[in-house]
Amino acid sequence: MIKKNTNYDFVFYLPIEFPIEDDGIRSTDPEFQRKIDERYKNVLNEWDIKHEVISGSIEDRLQKILEKIK
Repeated sequence: MIKKNTNYDFVFYLPIEFPIEDDGIRSTDPEFQRKIDERYKNVLNEWDIKHEVISGSIEDRLQKILEKIK
């Protein structure tokens, strides 16, 4: 059994709101992206991990996260 780590100060969930840029490394397949997103949400929910949803543009997300960790 995997033991969940409770030593994190913050866990952020960034929902899919725009396509991934093709950087030659990450998959740009929307179906693959959706499946990974579902797995991530399942872990957060099944393990009852306290998290915060961060949405908006890349710049908005960064600003919101920086405000939270100050």
